[in-house]
Amino acid sequence: MKIIALKEIAQATQVIPSVPGGSENFDWGNSVSPLIQNITTIALDIVGGIAMLYMIIGAIQYFTAYGDESKATAGKTTLLWAIVGLVVIVVSRIIIGWVFSFVTTTSAF
Repeated sequence: MKIIALKEIAQATQVIPSVPGGSENFDWGNSVSPLIQNITTIALDIVGGIAMLYMIIGAIQYFTAYGDESKATAGKTTLLWAIVGLVVIVVSRIIIGWVFSFVTTTSAF
């Protein structure tokens, strides 16, 4: 049984495409622009992960309050600021992508 499962897992790696956004797509070219873009992408990914962690912590605080208003309020506050942080991260990613699209395009003049 174990051998069959290992064979299926080995074959599944050929069918499953690579994860989008993985590090194999990074262009560490000779110019500064891809380097800055990759650093900001990595930084925003890390900060987004931290914000998701805070959302989980806030949800756990809220659900384990058991009627204690101070703990429930602390959980709600943590959830609120984690959501605000995620919104800021998404907006900053959009703005950074927009800025880099203008900076990296070549002019026809």
